[in-house]
Amino acid sequence: MCGMDMVFVLQNINFFSPPDSSCHLYAYTVEEITIGDTMNFDGFDITLNDAYTSEGGEFESPDNDHYVILDLTNDESADISTMLQMSLQDDEGYTHDVTIFTEAEGSLDGEIGPDRDNRGEVPFDVNESGEYELVFENPFTSGQAIWTTADI
Repeated sequence: MCGMDMVFVLQNINFFSPPDSSCHLYAYTVEEITIGDTMNFDGFDITLNDAYTSEGGEFESPDNDHYVILDLTNDESADISTMLQMSLQDDEGYTHDVTIFTEAEGSLDGEIGPDRDNRGEVPFDVNESGEYELVFENPFTSGQAIWTTADI
């Protein structure tokens, strides 16, 4: 793993409709974060431990240019499905879903018990890009967090 010092930008986007209106408004805040920082989204904390690329391993190679691997930790209140809640967008606007990569460690998926954290690497098979956006959303609420990074 590489321990690059990267800066990420977090955007919390919360959509809502006023009670007497059919229009949808949105509000967002932008916060710069780096590897090791913890962010709160939708009632739970998520930490970006590391981000790196891989050309593949003994059993698989990427269909695109390389894998981007995000090492994340979530807190005890999270119930995450990486396949349903995470995607990575490149600087040309292409969105890439979570993929299977056998060398990724741990799993971020599922619900965990009280006073426990869950750590796992989330792989994406992506094109070369100067910037990536990790889009994290809860399909049962109307908000998302977006982390933007360059130089992975």
